[in-house]
Amino acid sequence: MTIQGSAWALALCLASGSALGAETQASVPPVETAVVTVTAGTSVGAVLMENVNSGFNSVGENVLLNTTEDLAVNGRVAIAKGAQIKAQIGSLGQRGMMGKGGDLSFTPVSVQAVDGQWVPLDKDQMGARGAGASVGAIIGIGLFASGKAAFVLRGTTYDVSIRRDTAIDTSKETPGPTLQAADIDASSAIAELKRINFAAGKVGEDIVFTISLPPDIAALAGNSPDSVQIVKMAEEVLREPISAINVTRGVKAKNLLIATFGWWSVIRHAQQGVTSVVLHSKLSDGRVARAQQEMSTEWKLK
Repeated sequence: MTIQGSAWALALCLASGSALGAETQASVPPVETAVVTVTAGTSVGAVLMENVNSGFNSVGENVLLNTTEDLAVNGRVAIAKGAQIKAQIGSLGQRGMMGKGGDLSFTPVSVQAVDGQWVPLDKDQMGARGAGASVGAIIGIGLFASGKAAFVLRGTTYDVSIRRDTAIDTSKETPGPTLQAADIDASSAIAELKRINFAAGKVGEDIVFTISLPPDIAALAGNSPDSVQIVKMAEEVLREPISAINVTRGVKAKNLLIATFGWWSVIRHAQQGVTSVVLHSKLSDGRVARAQQEMSTEWKLK
């Protein structure tokens, strides 16, 4: 082979190698990263998970909302549906005489991403203003009736916005609240229909549940307030169970536990009409008895 021929062969070989290398490089897929960035101003749907009332809540108190949908970036979920949103009550105005209605406002603080971090939200105010009393409504000796309390009901929806660009690791997953497994089934009953004057912001009577335990385990039931807790309401597992304020036994039927709960601690999580309630009774041997009941309520909202 001549020198010229060798040169041509070398050039052809190098060209083929370059083409093969380019083809091989092109066939390698780009490396995907699990870390995505949620940009400032991104909107997230939210739903209020508890009732708020200017007659019962206090300034600085936390209010719980959940996201209503997944928020995905590049096909990866960064904030999951049902993620917790923290909000805080910023102002409260009590209803007053001469028809003055109450008012309240609360602002979103942060939302929990799938990797567990709390992503800051724009502090757009949410809230309500209570209506004034009806014209000519007079009580007592010429005093005008007071206005209505300001309130927002569980299930009210909002849009909240991400405050600043935030990097989120979508390979991690923070589990939501789960219901502890129960060892024993029990039955429960509520004494009567509860009427709730929510518009007036009036506290009602404490709410009493009676739990009927199987006779063979009744002696193992505790009598301390935290021995009976509400762990689920309206199909939602509570992030913080509600402890009873008092637990006693039936006078004659010793297998009955009579658990009394503070009115607002329960109504705060209730819904209009019928609310499903799940209670846990802790036994001295470490087991848990579960009782479920539907709580019937009648709400006055005007």
